[in-house]
Amino acid sequence: KHQQVPFRSRQLLSFLQSNMATKFDPAKSRVQDGTMATFINGDVEEGIESVPGIGPAAAASLAKVGVNNTYQLIGKYLSLRGNGMSVQDHLDAFLAFIIETGIKNYR
Repeated sequence: KHQQVPFRSRQLLSFLQSNMATKFDPAKSRVQDGTMATFINGDVEEGIESVPGIGPAAAASLAKVGVNNTYQLIGKYLSLRGNGMSVQDHLDAFLAFIIETGIKNYR
């Protein structure tokens, strides 16, 4: 059964389909498992650089698209989830968003 996906998510999925190398693969992450676990299990800090893998350059790229703190980044991630969208498609859509912002070191 095909579910409608919000326009923005459809646009990102279209981008991904034309750029198959942008599939999210957690095995390619440079963030260590322990670092990610600490982040996930800890309190959310407002400063966007508290997110593992987000440094000054990535923070500047995100700010250019209106994402200025951790809460906004989480909100953006959640906003990309369409009804009926698989987890992989959701992660791919978020990766496409990261790439669209100009962030280059996303693996």
